[in-house]
Amino acid sequence: MSRESRAGWGGLIGALAVAVGIVLLASCKERKTTGGGSGPEGGGEGLIVQEPLTPRSDGASETLFVSLGPEQTGLSREVRQVPNHPFAYFYGSGMAAGGVTVGDVDQDGLPDVFLASAPGANRLYRQVSPLKFEDVTQASGLGADTAWSRGASMVDVDNDGDLDIYVTNYGQDNYLYINKGSARKGGPVRFVDEAPERGVNVIDACLLPSFCDYDQDGDLDFYLITNEYIWPDPTRPPDPKQMIGERDGKPILNPPFDKFFKITDYRRHPSGQGFEVKWDRTGRPDFLLQNDGRG
Repeated sequence: MSRESRAGWGGLIGALAVAVGIVLLASCKERKTTGGGSGPEGGGEGLIVQEPLTPRSDGASETLFVSLGPEQTGLSREVRQVPNHPFAYFYGSGMAAGGVTVGDVDQDGLPDVFLASAPGANRLYRQVSPLKFEDVTQASGLGADTAWSRGASMVDVDNDGDLDIYVTNYGQDNYLYINKGSARKGGPVRFVDEAPERGVNVIDACLLPSFCDYDQDGDLDFYLITNEYIWPDPTRPPDPKQMIGERDGKPILNPPFDKFFKITDYRRHPSGQGFEVKWDRTGRPDFLLQNDGRG
């Protein structure tokens, strides 16, 4: 056989292999049957059949995401700088950003949006139709907050089947808005701040809450992510209590944290600022990343 013939056959075989691969990759599943035979009706055990792929796009856009403006969605919250705000010095530190959490607070099948804004009041937008929102902040009882909010999470704190909202603030009481349901059918849900009653009105340099049953006892816990206090000089207070210290180039746990935890592994953070520490209490590995050298 000539070199040209071999090349031709090789190309044909390669094309057939690609075609078979495409057919198999299109979508294959195993269909179990109880009848005998090997045809489409009798079908033997483990017959491989072809099905079309599920459409992933309608082809209306050349990009994965499409930008929708506030005039289309109703999400029109604009956070402006307030030069005379007591925390105005945050603007130069990156601490001025707010947060967002999404969840179906009214249980109508459409996700709603809560915006933690700093400075200014937070906002709750109810999705009334696909990608169409209305501001229900005042009607939901959320319009009285004045703190510098940094983040929020939606979670069913009271285990009654609907989503509540926990909001973290900087230097002021955190909020825990308990969902009281809708006063009328199809209306916005009502929220009441119960953080003081439930003991979670934490005052710290709070950033975000992370909810989970950490100790696996069936009760919901939460880990509160904080930062150091940033104060304009010369009013900076003494350094707060640090969890991680250093001795002879190695990390140590400062009192009283050393009574409850132990460091099982550590390494220097790539930035050269502090340690990345693996610490263990119950045998389940946890990680604490300390990246500014201040514990």
